[in-house]
Amino acid sequence: MNIVKSNFKEKLSFVLESIETSDFIAFDTEFSGLHTDTANKTVSFDEAEERYQKLKHTVEVMNAFQIGIVTFKFDGEKYVARPFNFYCFPSSDLLEEKTMSFKPKTVEFLRKNHFDFNKMFSEGVNYQR
Repeated sequence: MNIVKSNFKEKLSFVLESIETSDFIAFDTEFSGLHTDTANKTVSFDEAEERYQKLKHTVEVMNAFQIGIVTFKFDGEKYVARPFNFYCFPSSDLLEEKTMSFKPKTVEFLRKNHFDFNKMFSEGVNYQR
């Protein structure tokens, strides 16, 4: 289910109920880039703290385009999944506007996988860091 600005209030109680009654939850995010430079690129031999700091830096610089939440509830025979896709766009209402950074490779990947940029820009749920 796509969650955007125009249906956010209407769908919020269903999302919260799905989270509260779930057995477990999965998260996914789509950002405007994966790393800001080669120094912040994660590699397989990074220790947990080093990997965390690199990813933290990326999240502080890049913008979230979409946040996915999938709730899972066991119905006695199988798990029932409820996927929610929150299209996001940073709000400039409360704080000074910031410059958005994009990695061309990330935008190309999202475009090839049918990410709806029009929906993100026109209907993205506003957020603040």
